[in-house]
Amino acid sequence: MGAAAFDSTAGEKRLCALFKVGSLDAFGAFERAEIAAMSAVAEYLEITQRGNLPLLRPPVRETQKSAMQIDAATRRSLELTHALAGGRQGSLLACIDRTVTAGGARLLERRLASPSCDLAIITARQDAVAFMLDQTRQCDDIRDALRGTHDLDRALSRLALDRGGPRDMAAIRNTMAQAARLPVHPDMPPLLADVARDLAGHDDLLALLDAALVAEPPLLARDGGFIAAGYDDGTRRCA
Repeated sequence: MGAAAFDSTAGEKRLCALFKVGSLDAFGAFERAEIAAMSAVAEYLEITQRGNLPLLRPPVRETQKSAMQIDAATRRSLELTHALAGGRQGSLLACIDRTVTAGGARLLERRLASPSCDLAIITARQDAVAFMLDQTRQCDDIRDALRGTHDLDRALSRLALDRGGPRDMAAIRNTMAQAARLPVHPDMPPLLADVARDLAGHDDLLALLDAALVAEPPLLARDGGFIAAGYDDGTRRCA
């Protein structure tokens, strides 16, 4: 990568093409330095992934006040995610991590490493935790349901990089089906209610994957046999 990778003018065109938009204004107001940095990251990914970019979400501008800035030395001394000895054991993360999914574990680590400074976000998270502590039966039911989900981030990344297989599609199908079974309480605080709504509304995709895939597909597409009997190339049912 050369200096051209950090050219903000060319970078803006690269990012617009990447996200298939006419302007970055839809994502927010970015400074030229931010556009240059994002462009350089995009070029780095194109080089290292040989043109097969991973799943990239639209950019979101974060201010310095949105998350607590913790320098590397302070992070080490606080032992937030790693102990001074180097391992995870003995860190704050190891003490409080009771997550049951890979995605949940990564999210908890990110939030410990970069705590929010937004009072509204902090309050919403506290309300969600308080609800779960009060509704222990509800919490246990949700944890049991989450144990049956797969690592969607990994499955989606493999598929986006054209390295996925039938089992990645099955993982998406099975996780959406499991998410539909998550119990919903009428008194859920807004943060949890929003998550419940986000999990719904994917009935069409779930129905498509359920109809097109066999229950237990093979690991590799070249092994065949992963399209359900009576289904064609995945666009419609056979007559």
